[in-house]
Amino acid sequence: MAESPEKQELLKSYFVNYSPRLTNYAVRFVTSRETAQDIVQDCFMHLWEKMEQFDFINIKALLFTMVRNRCLNYLKHKDVVNLYTGRYFHEVEGEERIYHYDFDLGPGKLPLYEELEKQLQIAVDS
Repeated sequence: MAESPEKQELLKSYFVNYSPRLTNYAVRFVTSRETAQDIVQDCFMHLWEKMEQFDFINIKALLFTMVRNRCLNYLKHKDVVNLYTGRYFHEVEGEERIYHYDFDLGPGKLPLYEELEKQLQIAVDS
């Protein structure tokens, strides 16, 4: 394969030409633009590492296939995490369950946590 500067230019041209379309394609699967961008970036990193193996391959088709597969893997992983998180909360009892509900930092709860931290710091400082 090409020397490192040539390899960099080749990868840069692939990134410039395909990254926006790959990101939009990934968003169809994962719905989060940030996650889609991470997936596309991971695919380009993999391409960079294995570029010598892809001399005679249609790079565009390869990239779209890589993005699709990584999106599907991401969704499978997300489902597994959600499944076990749900099971865990059903099995937790007593004070431990209260702790998890009180300190769940889901959307909208972070300001409460920050306020609690401020109040604790004031108490420690005084």
